[in-house]
Amino acid sequence: MKKIRRLLAVLLAIGMLCTLLSACGGDNPPAESGDPGGQTGTNTGSAEGDKSDWVQLHLTYATFLAADAPGQDGIDLLQAKCDEYMGEGYITIETYASGSLLGTNDIYDGVVNGVAEMGMVLSSTLTGRIPVTMVADIAGFYYASSQAGSRALRDYLEQVQPEELQDVVVLFPTSTTPQGLTSTVPITSIEDLQGLQIRATSSAADAMQAWGAVPVSMDMGEVYEGLRSGLVEGCVSSVGAFGNAKLEEVAPYCLVVPFIGSSQMVVMNRDIYESMPESQREVFDRCVDETFEEFYATYIEDFSNDPNSQLYLDTIENIHFLEEDELAQWQAAVGDIPAQYAETLNGLGYDGDYLVDLFSSLLEQYNEEYPPVPDNYYMWMKD
Repeated sequence: MKKIRRLLAVLLAIGMLCTLLSACGGDNPPAESGDPGGQTGTNTGSAEGDKSDWVQLHLTYATFLAADAPGQDGIDLLQAKCDEYMGEGYITIETYASGSLLGTNDIYDGVVNGVAEMGMVLSSTLTGRIPVTMVADIAGFYYASSQAGSRALRDYLEQVQPEELQDVVVLFPTSTTPQGLTSTVPITSIEDLQGLQIRATSSAADAMQAWGAVPVSMDMGEVYEGLRSGLVEGCVSSVGAFGNAKLEEVAPYCLVVPFIGSSQMVVMNRDIYESMPESQREVFDRCVDETFEEFYATYIEDFSNDPNSQLYLDTIENIHFLEEDELAQWQAAVGDIPAQYAETLNGLGYDGDYLVDLFSSLLEQYNEEYPPVPDNYYMWMKD
C-alpha cells in the first residue's frame, strides 16, 4: 500500500512539474537555432514584433574609395545601426573598395544589374542618363556649405522621384560642393584665370570656360604630375582630394569656388530593397535616415578635417575667399547656366523651369540654415 501511495505521489509531482513548465513557456515557440536577432538574443536595441517574414540580406557594396577613406565610415555606421535596430544577421554589408569589384564608371550599372547590391556613384559618370538628377550638378548655384547642398539634393530627389532612378533606391545623396581650385599661381580674380589650363570635369569645366580658363580633362591620379610639369596650372576638386593626392607639394594656392555643382550617391538595387517586407523596410529606412543625419550630411565637411586635408591646408601658402562684390562678379559669369539647363530639360520633355527653380529654392533655404561657419568645408580657417 505504501508503494502505491509513493507511486501516486511521484506521478502527481511529475504532472505538476509539466503544468508549471507549460505555463512558463506560454504559446510562443522557441527561437530557431541560428535565427538572426531572435528573441533569445542579446540585441536589446533590435526591433520588436513579428519577424517571421523578415529576410536575411548579404549586400555587396562597390566603391571607388579606398577601404580606409573617410567615406567608408558611413557604411560602417549603417551596418552598426542595422545590427542595433534589426538584430545581428539580418543585414550584412561587404565592401569592395578601390574599384576592386566595379570601376568608377561601372558602379551604377553594376548595382542595377545585380553585380553589387549597393554602390557609391559619381553623378558625373551618368551625364546624359539622369538629366533630372543632374540639376544638382550644374554650375551657377551658390553653395554655402556641403551640408546645405546635401540636404537640398535629398529633398529634391524625395519630392521629384525621378523616373530615371527607378531601378535604384538612393540611400545617401551627398553634395561635394563648394569646391576648391588649387593652383601653381595665385588666383584671386577672374582676370587671373584667363587662359589658364585647369583640370576640370563636368560642371567644373562649364564654370571654368565661363570664367575664361581652358578646362582640361585629366584623371585625378595624373594631376600631381600635371601640376608639377606645368601641363596644367590648377585643379578643381574637394580639399579632401587635394590632401589625398598631396597637391600641397606642387600647388601652393587655393581659391574657394562655391558655384560648381558636384554630387555623389550611395544607391541600392531596388529589387533587393523591395525584397524586404514592409516592417523590415521601415526599420532599414530608420537606419538610413539616422546614418544620413549623423554622417553623410556633414561627410564632405568632416573630410576636410582629416590629417591629409589638414596637411594640405597647413602647408599651402594662401587660401582666397570670394567676398561681396567679388563674389557677385564670379556668380554673374556663370549665372545663365541654370536657365540654359532648364531649357535643355524643356527640350527633353521635362518641366525644366520647375525643376531648376525647385532645387534653387531648396538650396537657398538650406544655405540660410547651414551657412559658412569657421572650420567647416567652405570657410577653412588657418591659425
